[in-house]
Amino acid sequence: MKEIIAIFVGGGSGSLLRYFFGKWIVPFSTPFPFSTFLSNLVACVIFGVVTGLAYQKIEMNETYKRLVLTGFCGGLSTFSTFNFEMFHLIKSGNIAMALLYLVLSIVVCFIGFWGAMEVCK
Repeated sequence: MKEIIAIFVGGGSGSLLRYFFGKWIVPFSTPFPFSTFLSNLVACVIFGVVTGLAYQKIEMNETYKRLVLTGFCGGLSTFSTFNFEMFHLIKSGNIAMALLYLVLSIVVCFIGFWGAMEVCK
């Protein structure tokens, strides 16, 4: 039961941060969906930090890992919104921006995860 509550609290916190990223970035809006990109990047970096620390054999409470990885990172990152924004960019004829978003999201988020994991190993 403790892990379920931890995931619930982490997921809610991650979702709220994603919401605030959207509110904070709206004034700087461009066709590129920066708030989703930032949410996904931050979630990948945090996931990489925790994974890197785990590779170091640093003792981490299983409930804490569920709160951060499954809950917080799961609530913060958003694959469904990413797909909606990709669809919207393509539907509006902004193919170049859609391709840029696709490539940057995959490459930069992976580098963020991998880099954070390596730094914390």
